[in-house]
Amino acid sequence: MSPTPNYKVQTDQELLILLKRGDRAAFTEIYDRYWEKMADYAVRLTRSTEEAADIVQDIFISIWNRRTILDDQIPIAPYLMRSTRNLGLRFIRDNIHRHQILEQLSAAAKQVRDAGGDLLHFKQLQQRIDAIVETLPPKMKEVYVLSRVGQLSHKEIAGRLGIAESTVKKQINNAIKVITSSLGKDFVATIGFFFLHLIKKG
Repeated sequence: MSPTPNYKVQTDQELLILLKRGDRAAFTEIYDRYWEKMADYAVRLTRSTEEAADIVQDIFISIWNRRTILDDQIPIAPYLMRSTRNLGLRFIRDNIHRHQILEQLSAAAKQVRDAGGDLLHFKQLQQRIDAIVETLPPKMKEVYVLSRVGQLSHKEIAGRLGIAESTVKKQINNAIKVITSSLGKDFVATIGFFFLHLIKKG
């Protein structure tokens, strides 16, 4: 029987080889070596400790899920930091876009109110949204409904479904993208959707 490896003295490449074989202790050692540097870098990029934690978690979940196809010759430290940078920059781009959308929605909603219009015939709008929700993939639909209808937090949904909070957040964001895309160029309906469904945050 082979002796248990001393993971602390293994090189990164040796750990990657063990990781490809499904060695959880090797995976844990890689995590322990680099998670703090990755989190610090992600915080500097996103200015959010919560988002930084999600980024680090997402990277390591991805590594574990793809362990059998990883190139065990890649320098792991640069790879991890590059992955952190890429997800951090994606968060920045998405956040900028989100703020732009919210500013547009706020301005358009003010115009609707100033014009004295009926705010979007909410009942008809709700029916349109419900129909779109019915077309979502089952898991995405389940998460979305628990959040927007059941009014559960991300943490509560994650606990109920046995998934990561970052997965809950992604499923909700993807559902919102599908719904707003399905509403198409009907900007008024999109405003109504945001008023009806985006007040609740996980």
